[in-house]
Amino acid sequence: KSPGSQVTDHCAIDLDQKAMEVQLAIQTLESSNNARRIYNEGGNSKPYAIVTLMVPLTTDNRKGEQILGKNAEGNTVFGKSYDYYSGSSTIKVQYDTMNMTTMCQVGALVETNQAGCLVEEGVIRIDGIDHAYAYNPESDNRNGRTIAGFSETAQQKMMECAGCPYKDFIMFYEYYGSASYADEWISAAFDGTATTFRNGNADFSNFGLDGRHQAIKTAAITMNIFMYVIRELEDALDDCENVALVHAWDEGVCLYVGSVGANNAQDATSGKLLHALADKRCANFKTCGIDGNKTDGTSRINHELMDLFTLGNNELLNGDCSAARRVVGKITKLMYVPLIQGVLRYAYKMDVLNGREKDNASGSVFAASVLPRIHAASPGDATVIYNNMKVGESSVDSRAVKSAFENVYGNLGISCLDVGGLWDFANDDYFPGMEPCVDNNPISTIPITAVTLEPSRLTYTDMPTFNVAVEATPNPNAPTTYHPTYFPTIPSPSNEVDETHNVRDYDYYCGTSWIQAAENCGQPCPTGLDDECVDELGERYMCFYSTGCSAKLMEEVPTSNTKTPSKEQPMSPSEEPTAAISGIVCGIPIGGCVNGMFNQA
Repeated sequence: KSPGSQVTDHCAIDLDQKAMEVQLAIQTLESSNNARRIYNEGGNSKPYAIVTLMVPLTTDNRKGEQILGKNAEGNTVFGKSYDYYSGSSTIKVQYDTMNMTTMCQVGALVETNQAGCLVEEGVIRIDGIDHAYAYNPESDNRNGRTIAGFSETAQQKMMECAGCPYKDFIMFYEYYGSASYADEWISAAFDGTATTFRNGNADFSNFGLDGRHQAIKTAAITMNIFMYVIRELEDALDDCENVALVHAWDEGVCLYVGSVGANNAQDATSGKLLHALADKRCANFKTCGIDGNKTDGTSRINHELMDLFTLGNNELLNGDCSAARRVVGKITKLMYVPLIQGVLRYAYKMDVLNGREKDNASGSVFAASVLPRIHAASPGDATVIYNNMKVGESSVDSRAVKSAFENVYGNLGISCLDVGGLWDFANDDYFPGMEPCVDNNPISTIPITAVTLEPSRLTYTDMPTFNVAVEATPNPNAPTTYHPTYFPTIPSPSNEVDETHNVRDYDYYCGTSWIQAAENCGQPCPTGLDDECVDELGERYMCFYSTGCSAKLMEEVPTSNTKTPSKEQPMSPSEEPTAAISGIVCGIPIGGCVNGMFNQA
């Protein structure tokens, strides 16, 4: 893989995952504490030193100013400065991370590498001026990027940013009632306590270290890192018109692939992040290979994703932001597939193969990683999955779990072909009851033959052709049900609108962002699919769920100065209502809340 911008530092987060897993495998209280420190403090990504200057700075330092020093062997150490003002005596030196073998890897690691660290006492040169310094290499070499940090900063980076809230993240916030749901799950597993979510709680109090540690190491990938990959791709879309900032796209790809085993597509076991997970699951579900009919090698999902990563990068470089947004939509849909496969695998193990605590832990964390997305499609099916797969549950109906997932494949934009069936290697056949389902309207995979791409900064050389998933028409027989719940519920997508309900009851509305859709409430998209918005309003628009428009529009009393939004006449920006709107982001300081309503004013 050849990213055009320097993202070695981001890829290295998988080294934290690897180091954490080593400590978790020891299964002692001491090793568990070591793993927790690595989770919270890191050791491999965005390393920096905090040094004390013998004489304070006499000039201001600009962020990015090159800093040169020496390591213990007398070799040059490269770094750069943060913003500091004249008079500062304690400064951070961010280490260069171009060469993985000469990085400064300390942080909370048990086994450290100080080849790229500054010597304990010496001289650093900043903008041509030498400064004597001292620091403690064991405690003052730290890290600015951690696995815990992906969740701890989620509110700021996925709910309060310029393009926020992000579509997938808001489903998870609505379901769990917490922006830092991933960190709360892992913290409860470390502590052996229960979470306090709105939905989907996990009680680890009866789990031993084996089950708790399994939940921790899997959640770090499928909850913390998973959502941050999507965040980076969304961030790239926010920066779409600034090519210099498409660096975020490279970061997202690097966090998906990692550094361990990234150049060996045949060795899925060596990788640690989502790319490796997809390859492991494809072996279980016979979905490996370009055609998705093998039990070894690169997963079909990864073949498609690497094509899409390359395609999206080119769309960004060409300034086609609408096309890039559609690519991100396809990427996120496919990323859920290995998580679903994980739930199905461990549901069967618990149901039929006498699964142990570790299997229950694996199944529960895979379920926790996808349940909010299922809940957005069908709360009832999400409840079935949760009740069977929750932490500590020993009575599992794997066929009910499988059926619940299959009910919402259309809404998720994935197919039976994507998921496959649980493969029994001993009998060279699928396990009974776990065969692949049959798509009524499968999402087709077709080769793109009429796309001209400009030379890209970011190319993934092991994917020779572009095969991009194209959404087919949703199943017209999909059920459309309504349930009275606190939040607006999301029916399965359908081409047929129930004539007994106004289209506003679906709470699917078009917009360029969730906030814009929730404020405007102008164009409904009752099928839940983006295409409906694109056809009516243009390529910049997507379909957002749980907008609060149902309750809002029912409460409004039209006046001579207010037009009732309709499909035939969506509101123009100048006509957008300024009243507070029913919002699932209430309680988050984006615009404040008024009587439980989100106030954008």
